[in-house]
Amino acid sequence: MKAIQVSLGERLFLAGCAAIWRVMRALNPHRLQTYFASKVNIRGESMNEVYSLKEDDARDGLCRLNNNRMKADGIAKRGDLIKVFNPANGKFVMRYAAGAGEHRIRFNAIGLDYNAKLELGIIDKAEVHLEVMKANAADREYYLMYQDQSPSSRQSRALGWYIFLGGIVFGLVSNFAGLTYSLIQKLI
Repeated sequence: MKAIQVSLGERLFLAGCAAIWRVMRALNPHRLQTYFASKVNIRGESMNEVYSLKEDDARDGLCRLNNNRMKADGIAKRGDLIKVFNPANGKFVMRYAAGAGEHRIRFNAIGLDYNAKLELGIIDKAEVHLEVMKANAADREYYLMYQDQSPSSRQSRALGWYIFLGGIVFGLVSNFAGLTYSLIQKLI
């Protein structure tokens, strides 16, 4: 086997790329987005009963509300992204609002799929207290980046953030290098 020789320039380039990647990972927006998305943006409507939904609704990312909650002055219109927040443990999920359909959902009840109940920590609970509210801009960004059903949507959001952060880091590094070079030229 032959040992691969790497030149000093190549090593410096790889070390620079590794340093930029570490900085980008340190600036990962997940913690910041989770912090803002976990806040209750407005006082939501209280729900105290949960119905189990079928697999089709889970695949579409839906939650079902009583049709009277879907009016103009209600929680949200059909198709709006809503946040379901569990104040007992601070967990939340986001789903698209849909009417009750064939389900007989009461006024203070919500229909959620198994995964949503698991994330909220309310599996097999007879009595629940959930706050349901319309999602704000921070909630929508969090949903599209981390919880959306479409992997391509999640990956494109993440790629956009990495390009944005990479551009900032690259700009700072090149400005620092240019400043250092001009200082060295003045000292010589």
